[in-house]
Amino acid sequence: MTEASNKGATTVPKSDFSLSQHTPAHRVTSVLLNGKNFAAWSRSFQLYVGGKGKSNWLLGTEKQPPTDDPKRAQWDMENCTILGWFFNSMEESIYNMFMYYDTAPTLWNALTQMYAHAHNDARIFELYQDISHASQETLGLSVAEYFGYLQSRWAELAQYEPLSEFPIAVASIVVKRQSRQHTYQFLMGLKSEFDPLRIHILNTSPMPSLYEAFATIDGEERRRRLVLHSVPSISESPSMTDQMALAASSGPRPPPGKIVCYHCNETGHTKARCFKLHPELKQHFVRNRPSGSNSSRTATIAEHVGSSRAYAPSDFTRLQSQIGQLQEQLGSLTTRAQGILPTPTATLATDVFSTSYRSASYARSLFGFRFRLEGKIAIVTGGARGIGEATVRLFARHGAKVVIADVEDTLGIALATSLSPSVTYTHCDVSSEEDVKNLINSTVSRFGRLDILFNNAGVLGNQSKHKSIVDFDVDEFDRVMRVNVRGVALGMKHAARVMIPRGSGNIISTSSVAGVMGGMGPHAYTASKHAIVGLTKNSACELGRHGIRVNCISPFGVATEMLVGAWRRGDEEEEDECRSFGGPCENEVEKMEEFVRGLANLKGEILRARDIAEAALYLASDESKYVSGHNLVVDGGVTTSTNCVGL
Repeated sequence: MTEASNKGATTVPKSDFSLSQHTPAHRVTSVLLNGKNFAAWSRSFQLYVGGKGKSNWLLGTEKQPPTDDPKRAQWDMENCTILGWFFNSMEESIYNMFMYYDTAPTLWNALTQMYAHAHNDARIFELYQDISHASQETLGLSVAEYFGYLQSRWAELAQYEPLSEFPIAVASIVVKRQSRQHTYQFLMGLKSEFDPLRIHILNTSPMPSLYEAFATIDGEERRRRLVLHSVPSISESPSMTDQMALAASSGPRPPPGKIVCYHCNETGHTKARCFKLHPELKQHFVRNRPSGSNSSRTATIAEHVGSSRAYAPSDFTRLQSQIGQLQEQLGSLTTRAQGILPTPTATLATDVFSTSYRSASYARSLFGFRFRLEGKIAIVTGGARGIGEATVRLFARHGAKVVIADVEDTLGIALATSLSPSVTYTHCDVSSEEDVKNLINSTVSRFGRLDILFNNAGVLGNQSKHKSIVDFDVDEFDRVMRVNVRGVALGMKHAARVMIPRGSGNIISTSSVAGVMGGMGPHAYTASKHAIVGLTKNSACELGRHGIRVNCISPFGVATEMLVGAWRRGDEEEEDECRSFGGPCENEVEKMEEFVRGLANLKGEILRARDIAEAALYLASDESKYVSGHNLVVDGGVTTSTNCVGL
């Protein structure tokens, strides 16, 4: 071809729109248009077309060129491709209605006029009806699937009821209210097995967001699924009677596996669950048969349970539920009864279908267990871990309704969820008066009063900034005083505010042996702990006339995460590694305990968080009803010595 003929040829402009890559047969939406799902379908379709840079076809701005225009061929090609996207994203019945439309803009206009009503009241009503009737049980969905079911309907409603209808000042309020409403709707449709978690979420202040609530419930469902998969099914197991007889028999059992405790060198448990090292973890039950009886426990079970028929799965589930309820309410029971103690299964098997164990008074009479805080309302600051966590567990076990106050939201919510519904979590920075005030007010609003405040939150401070009095960091000093002293003072202030009108109350604070003698800790920490002792004595003088007792506890070194972290002396790499496992490494705790044991005056014992919790329980209970203004030192006699530890 000559140069002249090349110049005279018509050139079609090159487009970034490749027909070979985007053929009309290409489906572009995850759902097909069926006439009822236009909002969801159109959203998906617009995103795809917009991603290809062709939104102008839907907006009507892509005008059709005249027949003799060089761009007409390109326009026709793009039009056919977009029409193909339309048709292949429709169900057959919809396609048959619109198959003869020639241009993409006219087809889009027809679809929007037919299905995209600005106020499609019938569809809005249908969506609200779906949401109000939604139930995980009736739909047969998992938590994640049920959440997705609601999410799709909330999203479609948002298309019909856009926030743009509201003024900007009002829109933010509507968003918050709508988010809370979605959380309520999600919680309402959950299975009954999630009732304890649902109650906990509703009692948490501030209430978790929709996504936080979903994460909590979904995580619990996954945990239960793992537990259920680890238990053999009824059809694969012996009958229920045989299982209970095996559980109750006193004969030797095979080792459960290769798990070894490095404390007692026995198999079947780890050091963290060793009863010899942690006797508080061992459950005790009173033998419910006459002393001296040589009758078989298996026979006792058979007498109550009946014949050796195989129980239905529902019976097994109910028995598991009752065991869980009993363990949740009673925890680690301490009894003074004599004789050999039967297993929990043997005790429960005397009445498979009994629900009497839900009664605290029945449990007290049956086991001889005395609830020392029954009916009390308590707040534990810094309650998410360490001494605070041990105290929360012990207070709840003794019948108190406990509010965990901490800044460690994840740990606090997890702890509250793992315990009974009587334990709740509230975010609180004790150095903030607004947070402390809200904590006290929300507790009184929820429970009607406050009986016990345990000011346990505190910080040790950055060790590297407290080496010497001549070069300590002033900002770090202020931070320690703000949390340790200001936090305690604010707690006392607002607790007294609600306790004085009632003429009773109990305030306990955590001090330290560093508040008793010098040389036991950094300067800021030592000053703060001395201040707590002074605040305790001064407040006891003032509040005693109102029937309010004020005391503090001064423990020696307990291998909590805070103390282990300080003892690490800035080993950041090791600290990060240990924190990734949720706290101090086991060997670090052992080293810390050995270090403290070497400094201790009282030999043969190890001070643990549970021991401080027991001291707090004593001061919180009526057993110390005439103790006020006292600093209960739990140090094994360390402060009777004149030797400085030199931490």
